[in-house]
Amino acid sequence: MLTVLALCLAALVIRTSVIELRYYQAIKHHEPRIWFALGAPAWFKAPFILFNVENHPLFSQITHPQVLAYSKLHRRAGLQFIVALASTLVVLIFYFKLA
Repeated sequence: MLTVLALCLAALVIRTSVIELRYYQAIKHHEPRIWFALGAPAWFKAPFILFNVENHPLFSQITHPQVLAYSKLHRRAGLQFIVALASTLVVLIFYFKLA
């Protein structure tokens, strides 16, 4: 059971990472003005640009439909990962309480 949960979480981490990478690449290629306004972050810094509150007005200026689609997909994948992680923690708590 624990192996299945670990494999599911690993698959969700990989899926979320790939979607996030596609989202950043779409911004970089389709909205270069916004990408350079963000400071043209390197591959390691790119995931952290969403956590900076000062960058949110820049993301609201995105107009390219493909980038907007990736934005929705990125948000959905992130929420699914958080729900799966929370569910896994709840299942593990009950599993180890009953074991």
